[in-house]
Amino acid sequence: MYRLLRATFIAMLTVTASLAWSAQNNNQTVFYDDNKDVAIKVELFEFDNDAQRQNAIELAKSLRCPQCQNQNLVESNSPVAKDLRLHVYQMIKEGKSNQEIVDYMTRRFGDFVLYQPSVNNRTYLLWFLPLLLLLIGGVLAIRAVKK
Repeated sequence: MYRLLRATFIAMLTVTASLAWSAQNNNQTVFYDDNKDVAIKVELFEFDNDAQRQNAIELAKSLRCPQCQNQNLVESNSPVAKDLRLHVYQMIKEGKSNQEIVDYMTRRFGDFVLYQPSVNNRTYLLWFLPLLLLLIGGVLAIRAVKK
């Protein structure tokens, strides 16, 4: 049992580390035209300053593509994601806040587009069920080790 727990922990640690590394090394030049390979794949947007560009990248990374389901707007090449990247670009150029853009997206597609939905009555199960399952698993593991 101890070996199983140890192997599970090592596997979880490996997956978490690889996901974190992948997120850090993700190409952040989606809205920027200094990379020709990216320019071919993704539309080019011109921002007034670098802060706007960085804000657009971070915001698009925090929104899920409604068509792809497991990719954000930056990673996805679907027509829907391209359209939504254009909306993000236009709204940032208009001076809208991040919250206004997120509100627009959730009105249009629901909470599904958010990678981190807000904690409310409809999402309690989503937020707290994993913690409850982890707690139950920990208690069962401790009991198994004590036997």
